[in-house]
Amino acid sequence: MPCSSSTAEADPWVPLKVSWEVPRLDGALYVNLTGTGGGLVELRVDGASGALFELVVVDELPTVRRDLPVALPEDSGQAAEVDRDIWEWKVTPDYREVAKRTLDRSAELGISHHAGLTTVWLGAAEPARLLRAAAVRVGVAASGELVCVSTPTPEVVDPGFNRL
Repeated sequence: MPCSSSTAEADPWVPLKVSWEVPRLDGALYVNLTGTGGGLVELRVDGASGALFELVVVDELPTVRRDLPVALPEDSGQAAEVDRDIWEWKVTPDYREVAKRTLDRSAELGISHHAGLTTVWLGAAEPARLLRAAAVRVGVAASGELVCVSTPTPEVVDPGFNRL
């Protein structure tokens, strides 16, 4: 999915939120990934195209010692797409629609910090290629599954809600 812009942000309550500017053609589909060793990540996907438009680290992830491999093939100006068939669909003679918009899954989640980058790991697989939109890179396994999201570490910004 073509994408030239992405952002990453953090605040005292949300450890990391990464967004991709992609066309939104339908309502959002969600994947809540609960880490086998702790943590929670929410993926937000366009219901029509499968384009990943947001990743939110909801609960702190365990720190892992992993780095992106050097010299992976990289496709610039691209956002990841999630296979929409992982959701259950209701099919009628006239239309097809998702039966339930939110999936709950578990995965081997982790987070690593290296050389000014923060990488969220979404499983144990290794990335075979990268999709890049601005400074954010998504690692994709040879099988097509999303492996990681890597971004320059954002500054934690306090929005000042607690100030009078």
